[in-house]
Amino acid sequence: MSGWVNTLLLVSTLVCSQAVLASELQPYEAVYKTSASGFKVNVKRLLEVDGSRITISNSAKRFFFSMRESSVLKLHDDGHLSALTHEHKRRGTGRKHDKELVFDWRDNTVQDLLKPERSPLAVENPTYDKLSYQTRMRLDLIRNPDLHHREYRVTNGVRNRVYSFERLGEEILETPLGDLRTIKFKREGGDDDRKVSVWVAPDWDYILVRIDQTKEQGGKTERMLLKSARIAGKQVVGLPLQTD
Repeated sequence: MSGWVNTLLLVSTLVCSQAVLASELQPYEAVYKTSASGFKVNVKRLLEVDGSRITISNSAKRFFFSMRESSVLKLHDDGHLSALTHEHKRRGTGRKHDKELVFDWRDNTVQDLLKPERSPLAVENPTYDKLSYQTRMRLDLIRNPDLHHREYRVTNGVRNRVYSFERLGEEILETPLGDLRTIKFKREGGDDDRKVSVWVAPDWDYILVRIDQTKEQGGKTERMLLKSARIAGKQVVGLPLQTD
């Protein structure tokens, strides 16, 4: 009997630990406003939690333009978050940049299934794709609200990069939801000469509020701004209005 009891206790402990870890990342749905090819478009973002499996996705559609991308991650019992797959499809503007990345952590490689002629790319563990690293950063901030600097290895299946984030301070940001208290980060590193600034909301599980990408040559800024969101079913709202 003692063997069965010990087994049950072990299973119970593992299940509870997974539940606690998964609860760190609450599911949410959000809508962001941005622009694509000169016209405004809404991007819908979902984060879904199914046990240790985390899925984050973006989708947008307007006129002839459509885009969908999704990443699947696994949250391990020790708290480690690993990327499993990433898919990106875009139609209606410019060249296709479709990808279907699969990470193999036994061999520490990533392979684009749409480019079978290419050899798998060697990656260090952990490495994330361009969507899943944002969930890793959010989890890091939930666990360590005082985080000031963090680096993430990011791959597109062809090249590996290091994104370096530096905390700049708090800022009250005006959004369609009202004013939100945010923490601003600057990002260095990437695939081009863009300057990237990121704002997240500490009052709302560090959900992404705004991201600005500015090309150094020409100075054009692309912005994605939070329009509406629900976290674990709770509506995200702005700060109370100040009264004299």
